[in-house]
Amino acid sequence: MKTLVIIAFALWFIPLLQERPIQNDEDAALRLKRINEEIAMMTPEGKEIIERAKRMLPEVNGKLSTLPLEKLVENYAKEKNVAPVGWAASKLLEWVSTNTLRSGSLWQNRLFYQMDTKEYRTAQWRYDSETRTLYPFDEGNAAQFWSGPSPRR
Repeated sequence: MKTLVIIAFALWFIPLLQERPIQNDEDAALRLKRINEEIAMMTPEGKEIIERAKRMLPEVNGKLSTLPLEKLVENYAKEKNVAPVGWAASKLLEWVSTNTLRSGSLWQNRLFYQMDTKEYRTAQWRYDSETRTLYPFDEGNAAQFWSGPSPRR
């Protein structure tokens, strides 16, 4: 009897735990407005950096992807049924030492996209123009846009 009560209680909570937070229409419209504002504020230099980054092979854990970022985004959009919204880039300041900031070589590149659940997400990469490297900055989203070598048979 005790086991039956516990099972019934657990089954009652399962639907509550499976529900995902829903982004209402007002939140989605506000998020899209902010995304579009950020894209519109991008400088011509930022647009050039985005185009350069799209042609590059992202690096994850010291290993280069087998496909350029632009192709990875296309493949991900098809496989996961997501809709890219746009790109933005901005210069970052970097601490070189305790009293020195370096600017001009480090860029943050962001891809804004909408999931099939209508939720907006952002994938972020860092591009260093001195070392010419592109690597994911956020651990969750950007790292998914990478392709390794095919396994040997």
